[in-house]
Amino acid sequence: MKAHDNHPQCLANRQINHTHLNGSLNGFSEHRKSPPPSQQNYYKLEHTGPFTVLSTNADPGGDSERSAESTPSKHSVDGFLESPGSFLDTPTRNLLNMPSKKLSDLPTCHCVEQFNEKEEGPYYTHLGAGPSVAAVRELMEDRYGAKGNAVRVEVVVYTGKEGRSSQGCPIAKWVIRRGSEEEKLLCLVRRRPGHHCDSAVLVILILAWEGVPRPVADHLYRDLTDSLFKYGSTTCRRCALNDDRTCACQGLDPDTCGASFSFGCSWSMYFNGCKFARSKVPRKFRLLGDYPEQEEQVENNLQGLATELAPLYKKLAPEAYHNQIEQESSGQECRLGWREGRPFSGVTACVDFCAHAHKDTHNMNNGSTVVCTLTREDNRAVRNIPEDEQLHVLPLYKISDRDEFGQAQGQWAKIRTGALQVLSSFPREVRMLAEPVKSVRRMRQDARLRAQAERLEKKLGLSPLAVKVKPEPNCKDPDFGSYKLLPRPGSVGMYPPERAYQGSCLQSPSSSLPHPSPHRKLFTPDPRQYAQSPQPYRTASSPLHRLPQDHHNTAFKSEPRETHCSSPREYVFSPQPTAEGLFSRLSSIQLEPSVLSIPPHEDAQEEVWSDSEHNFLDREIGGVAVAPSHGSILIECARRELHATTPILKPDRRHPTRISLVFYQHKSLNEPGHGAAMWDAKMAKRERERDEEAEREQGRKRKIGESEEKAEEEETGKVGSIPTRQTWTRPRDGVVTVSPYALTHVTGPYNRWT
Repeated sequence: MKAHDNHPQCLANRQINHTHLNGSLNGFSEHRKSPPPSQQNYYKLEHTGPFTVLSTNADPGGDSERSAESTPSKHSVDGFLESPGSFLDTPTRNLLNMPSKKLSDLPTCHCVEQFNEKEEGPYYTHLGAGPSVAAVRELMEDRYGAKGNAVRVEVVVYTGKEGRSSQGCPIAKWVIRRGSEEEKLLCLVRRRPGHHCDSAVLVILILAWEGVPRPVADHLYRDLTDSLFKYGSTTCRRCALNDDRTCACQGLDPDTCGASFSFGCSWSMYFNGCKFARSKVPRKFRLLGDYPEQEEQVENNLQGLATELAPLYKKLAPEAYHNQIEQESSGQECRLGWREGRPFSGVTACVDFCAHAHKDTHNMNNGSTVVCTLTREDNRAVRNIPEDEQLHVLPLYKISDRDEFGQAQGQWAKIRTGALQVLSSFPREVRMLAEPVKSVRRMRQDARLRAQAERLEKKLGLSPLAVKVKPEPNCKDPDFGSYKLLPRPGSVGMYPPERAYQGSCLQSPSSSLPHPSPHRKLFTPDPRQYAQSPQPYRTASSPLHRLPQDHHNTAFKSEPRETHCSSPREYVFSPQPTAEGLFSRLSSIQLEPSVLSIPPHEDAQEEVWSDSEHNFLDREIGGVAVAPSHGSILIECARRELHATTPILKPDRRHPTRISLVFYQHKSLNEPGHGAAMWDAKMAKRERERDEEAEREQGRKRKIGESEEKAEEEETGKVGSIPTRQTWTRPRDGVVTVSPYALTHVTGPYNRWT
């Protein structure tokens, strides 16, 4: 094969001609001439089967230095498939290797060969980015309008290892606190290893310590505490429990336990849009019962706060703000606020609510959540560490050994002043449930079987015996539909009372167990606080270094859409044992006679101790936390970052330790009228499809009927040639005798028709 022409097309044409002349496959003959020295290593020809790829990929090493697997003469499918990718630039390869659901924001640099989110961390730039930490500081100073000590930058490192307790509940290893009243803005940044581009450093969290004026924050704390405790409709959330569904981080008293309340518009899987798509008069701030004045008060508070937060959000994260108001005009009914420029669609009020590690996967792309914190009166002073507090945790990050200027002494100075608190392992008693919380699927099954047993019991006319039992709360769960479970029906004789604990909906006796502090400081400027520790703790030579240790697998939990749980009620049941057999046929559950009479008892709580020591021995396990102050505003990309909040020692909704108001915008909330017109069009289309299907089915039946009638007509009109079909028979009486055998042979003149 000659290759004197340097043009690839000419070479390809000559290969084709050579194929026709010699009849060899892909232009290769048994005796192939090598190209001249000037053209060697310039063209690369690979083939497998009937396919051939021609490339101009030079190889300075020559064929002699190649391994057997990379030699062009070896017909390797892998080499054939990989060679086209060598012509693609790095952003295109990243695009092809990235899952489709993460195409919202892709790196466009050429710093690394291939982007790997599991090692590098999530990539997004709508909160802020820069080529260096100093550039990010300058960016945030320009946004806030102040320089120097007013803006604090903390460097964190992505590890990918989640810090959590032995039961899978949130913990903190490092706590970032406000250093002084001079500090106004906190910014957490993450360096991308191996990058030197304009987005080498990403902003992952922004915290304005004085986001809301103090009088406004005090007023909101008082009003929302009173309204939500008396009239709030709690929301069941999956992040209220650990993976085993056995923790009681919200508390055990249903009257005072931590709870979550959702207001505004949110995404519905059923509608693929706003949950109010079928509502004629949507109650975006619904409370339990009919209290329009209270609903109006809650609406005024939250709508007013959303209006005041929008300008601050625009100031601190302008790109994320513009992403969330881009389609405001088309989805005005699904927005909060009284002025133009409304980035939020809904708000969730978390009252002493512990959120286990999760991601808000229903949030819109390239948006963020804005969290307003309201704290109790004993936690409103700067540099004051209260007895009980709640921390906001990033479980996959660790604190950097050096400060923003690359100095290790800077980190030690923050530790001495209390601006950076390093925690150590500690044993503590945790609240655990006696048995895992039932899934809603199981609760629905039990409720359906109980309802069937009750109906059969009433049908047999059994007289009920009045026994009052508190049922399980009626909770809706997003994973199993959007309807409420049936209330617990009668027949207590067949069902013992069961514990219900679904998110913040509790149904178990209160617990007054003493609980030690949720964390202990390894270093503190006040030596008097050491005397409060009940036992000595181990210290390390450096609080930022720990011994390495293998870590368990990390399972990420996504936060589903919120559903409301109604308050429990009392019902009258019948403990008649006669229905036991009926129910056994329904559920095939073996019931013991002792179940028929239920003595009053209290569930004994098992003592469980957790030291979480494995988190502190491995320095690669994350757990960076911030301590939000009263009236502070926190901005983060909750859709991409795993986040959590630590449990409260003694949750009490009557006087909560912390109220967090989480403002967000869910995806697909950009249709006018909450998407009612789109839903009606979808229903009309579905109705047309059903009508068309019915017409097709009717046509098929008509064709079948016509064919049957035609067959009958043909059978009737056929002139039979068999004499028996034309013979008249006369009925007459006779005697039939039974023989032990059957005559199967036909004789006579009719045997030719058999």
